[in-house]
Amino acid sequence: MMRVVIALRLLALVVIALRLIELTGPAGTIIINSEQIVAMREPREFGHLGAEVKCVITTTDGRFFGVVQSCDEVRARLVGHD
Repeated sequence: MMRVVIALRLLALVVIALRLIELTGPAGTIIINSEQIVAMREPREFGHLGAEVKCVITTTDGRFFGVVQSCDEVRARLVGHD
């Protein structure tokens, strides 16, 4: 019984730590942990991420994601996600 309680508490910690938001990239759905977003910007004019990309998101691990939502839309989702 004690193991079950400990397992449930650990599961609750994992759920709290992962605050995932679903966005759309040029190739489909992207799921990002909102706690790992460190920067957002509009794409540069060269369009190397694709013409449909409206916001570039950088995460704590140095990766970046191009999404079709505007940065304002992403910010609204982050605020609504709290």
